[in-house]
Amino acid sequence: MKRWRVILFFAVAGLLTLIAVLPQFSSFTFLYSVEQSALSLRFLLRGMESPEEDAAKIVIVAVDDRSLINDFQQADLESNPILKLLPKVGELPWPWNRTIHAFMVERIFDAGASVVAYDFVFPAANDGDIAFYAQSCPMG
Repeated sequence: MKRWRVILFFAVAGLLTLIAVLPQFSSFTFLYSVEQSALSLRFLLRGMESPEEDAAKIVIVAVDDRSLINDFQQADLESNPILKLLPKVGELPWPWNRTIHAFMVERIFDAGASVVAYDFVFPAANDGDIAFYAQSCPMG
């Protein structure tokens, strides 16, 4: 009796493994269509969701070519000490001092953001690393 249980266990395990692995191969169009039908059914059961609700909560702040040009007036530079940290005309426009990044993160959080995702590469140490780290990781 125990021998049949072991055989049955391995047969069921093998069948489930086969079902899980077969859709990975593109030549099995039947299983692919079953998977797509199941996905469509799950979306149908979930119901419609308005993308506008979530999209209104997402803001993208980008650094573009215009951001890299330091063409501020002297009055602007005197009123905001962060602007003084931007590279001068004729200097390499990037990378910025990390204090600038810390200031941006602080302003974004002050505006009401609950999460800030950063997609920049910081390959080497830079001035302002401590300020940036302190602003980005206030708990750590």
